[in-house]
Amino acid sequence: MVKLTTDLIISSPPHQNGLAERELDLRGLKIPAIENLGALKDSVDSIDLSDNEIRVVSNFPVMKRLRNLYLANNRITQLDPKIGSSQLELLESLVLANNRITNLQDLEPLRECKWLLYLTLNGNPVTRVERWRDWMVYRIPWLKCVDGFVVKEKHRIAAKKMFWDEKSSSYTPLAMKIAPFVAAEEDAESAMEGVQQTTSSKRAPVAKNPAMAGLTKDELEKTRTMIKNAKSLQEIQEIESKLEQGKIPKV
Repeated sequence: MVKLTTDLIISSPPHQNGLAERELDLRGLKIPAIENLGALKDSVDSIDLSDNEIRVVSNFPVMKRLRNLYLANNRITQLDPKIGSSQLELLESLVLANNRITNLQDLEPLRECKWLLYLTLNGNPVTRVERWRDWMVYRIPWLKCVDGFVVKEKHRIAAKKMFWDEKSSSYTPLAMKIAPFVAAEEDAESAMEGVQQTTSSKRAPVAKNPAMAGLTKDELEKTRTMIKNAKSLQEIQEIESKLEQGKIPKV
């Protein structure tokens, strides 16, 4: 394997690709991890890291110029939760073909990529999940193309009806079946319902949910995060049980 060092990056000068974009080509070098890309000083439009040994899409510096990222034929199973919120804010095209992404939850970080238009996932186990493409359109409605499928407004509307019940304001059975992690979202909203935060007080006022009353704003936020990150209903129930006992769950 070849470590992605600053020297390697400097010795691989960007070239102009067929779209007249400044692209860095790091294909097929057996690179095990993404690192040291700060050496580019945010000077490229595209990075090609296909055909390597990368397992996690993470460790990017802030790259506001980068629009296209090619990561096909790696061993990727995870994406950094901060990839869209603080690293690749303006990413438009992401190719993750032929990797090892298994669950829809593994793709949730892409919801923070607010400019993402083109997404390729073919060859990943997650594409065997029922209605996975519709789910991606529902969760990231600004996508224009998923695995070559052109997304139109009618598809966005259909996807929303498929996974969200407007009458009950809750996820549909199909959503809960293919993406059970969304149950934590509903429980988090339920737990926080009625809590009104004010800037004039360090303590939160009494909430409709007694278990949440009396917590500081920081404690409320940490509790919300814990509930959302819970991987099972049992974990959520344990958090709620501690709150009812007047205990603050440990993060």
